[in-house]
Amino acid sequence: MSSYLEKYRLYFITKSLNSKESNSAKARGYIDIFMEDNDWLIEGININFDYLEIDQYTTPSWFIKKNINFKTREKLFSKINLKQEKRPSTSSNKTIILNKEQINIVNKFFNEDYFSNNKTIKNIISILKGNNAGGSLKNPKNAEMIIDLKYKRNIYKYEKYKFNLFMVLDLIIKNQKHEKEIRHENYKIYNENLNEKDYYDFLDKFFNETNFSYNSNFKNFKELIEIANIQNKNEVENNIWINKCEELKKLLGSFKNFRENYIDNKINTLRAKASQERINVFEFENSYRKRNFETQNAHIYDVKYIRQDLEEFTIKERKKEPKITNEKIANKFEFNEILSKVCNKNNLLNLSLEMHWEFDKNSFTYQENGKIKILKQDFILEEYEKCFSEIPNNKLNKEMINFIIQRNQKRQNK
Repeated sequence: MSSYLEKYRLYFITKSLNSKESNSAKARGYIDIFMEDNDWLIEGININFDYLEIDQYTTPSWFIKKNINFKTREKLFSKINLKQEKRPSTSSNKTIILNKEQINIVNKFFNEDYFSNNKTIKNIISILKGNNAGGSLKNPKNAEMIIDLKYKRNIYKYEKYKFNLFMVLDLIIKNQKHEKEIRHENYKIYNENLNEKDYYDFLDKFFNETNFSYNSNFKNFKELIEIANIQNKNEVENNIWINKCEELKKLLGSFKNFRENYIDNKINTLRAKASQERINVFEFENSYRKRNFETQNAHIYDVKYIRQDLEEFTIKERKKEPKITNEKIANKFEFNEILSKVCNKNNLLNLSLEMHWEFDKNSFTYQENGKIKILKQDFILEEYEKCFSEIPNNKLNKEMINFIIQRNQKRQNK
């Protein structure tokens, strides 16, 4: 079964690129972020540099310790025919402007190797510079990789958060060793290159508290973005905000761990099972079968809403019992009752690939009486698809009707 993701394109620039005095590494480009529309976790990322100067000089101690940054640079440099050299002094730089072919190699390295091994956006600047990035929590304007507002739609909205977004973004990226496939054909993306969402749309997910899927995870990340970008903090304030940041990081990290290991893993297992179920809600005439259309099992009540319900249940249980273990939550009857909806046969319809795609896009739905309801004017039911126009009475039971009601309520509130 496909997952339908939205793409957010965040343009970035290094602070050094705008400084005539800087001899440090420089970069410009964008990062594409892939997420489900109602989710706070990032499924996957792709980076694209369109300009890049990389520093050949490396901190001397890295040659001795051979830390992970040194090894990563060594691997990258071997692909673009460069060699690391010891930095003669802290102020020394030896930057090389990469050509288009080298930049393409760098892009491929970060997307197919670096991110797939769960390395961070925050650390990219250290790989390019050959030294440790400076801290920017106390003074966000010290951030070395920031949002490029050249592409802004609104002069003021969210502008103050451009400095340290990349410092905290890694906290909500899912394990990329598991999510590596999202960059390939098994995921479909709603918006194509000419219509991608942007920095403002991305932050709207976390700052718009009227969003129907908004919960404490969205709120915690919003607070983290705000704190990380507070300007002119004195020493006392800085310590307070550092402690608050650590508290929020812990909360987000704990829930992210639960999501990946207890919610998402279980959903993926049941989703695979659901895709193999023999569902025969719709019977096809011979003329339809002759067209050799493949069918898929489509969820009436979407998996993303089931996941959302599991999150809400978990948040509620943690509020009632702050020290409750993940295992105890995952073993609760209510948790598993919600989870079972993923492979409940009465929550599945055997639709053609095209109809499944349109159903997920909310081009149409079904009513409680089983009849189709067209929701988008540009969606037209073809003659050969009219077998999907009504769920047969002998298949439309109370449980299926309940799933239809739940689906329509959620999607109406979207």
